[in-house]
Amino acid sequence: SQNLSTIDKYNTQLGTGKKVSRPSDDPSTTSLQMRLHSEMRRIEQHLENVDAGITWLENTDAALEEAGAVVHRLRDLAVEGANGALDQDALNAIADEVNGLLNHLVQVGNTNIGGKYIFAGTRTLVAPLQAVYDADGNVTGVQYKGDSGSVELEISAGASVRVNTAAPEVFFDVINAAINLRDRLLAGDHVAVSNSLGEIDAANDLVLRQRSTVGAKVNRLELTKSRLGETALNAERLLSNVESVDVAEVVMKLSLQQTVYEALLNVGSRVIQPTLLDFMK
Repeated sequence: SQNLSTIDKYNTQLGTGKKVSRPSDDPSTTSLQMRLHSEMRRIEQHLENVDAGITWLENTDAALEEAGAVVHRLRDLAVEGANGALDQDALNAIADEVNGLLNHLVQVGNTNIGGKYIFAGTRTLVAPLQAVYDADGNVTGVQYKGDSGSVELEISAGASVRVNTAAPEVFFDVINAAINLRDRLLAGDHVAVSNSLGEIDAANDLVLRQRSTVGAKVNRLELTKSRLGETALNAERLLSNVESVDVAEVVMKLSLQQTVYEALLNVGSRVIQPTLLDFMK
């Protein structure tokens, strides 16, 4: 009976490829398996968070790059408008383009990825920037509809990374610089238009700093992703060593156990006492 039980165990191991089918087979191994499986789930969740964070940050960088391109164009227009030889009609034409760039900045600030507004703080379902217009359709300001909350993702035990940038941290200065430039162009004040260059350069520096911060976070997440990948491989190897059987070894043990079983049957048949039927023969 004990040999049949052992043979059944080896057959089960060959069929499942696992050393342990029930916790009662080996409680200590089962406990280790549970810990390793739990660790694997944590690693998988952290990898998902890292991938989500990289996607968020890369889209943030793309939006900031677009905002930077607008700032560069604003500077070109400010340099052009500062030319005292331009008449008011020319200044008004430049102001019209600045107004168009203002509207574009609002659109960039309302970038939506996968149904989430990435510059709205934690209110990701609400468009963060709402433009305010005058009677002539000119943007006179923006209202922020998001919040100052941080979107943080856990990337390892006890370590989280903030992946969001709230619109006021970058877009308000850029938009205000553009509004001031437009108003000074419409006022025909060449000197004031020239002074706008300082505001625009400051806005450009702000965009660059934000992009630098985003880039540093992306680099950190990329390194974390690589480390988590290596940790996952090591955990998989250990789990495989703990729960997977060596097929050749099990086949050999099964063959040996079957030989022992047959030998036991042979010995058993010889030690059984003769029955009454044997005497009757």
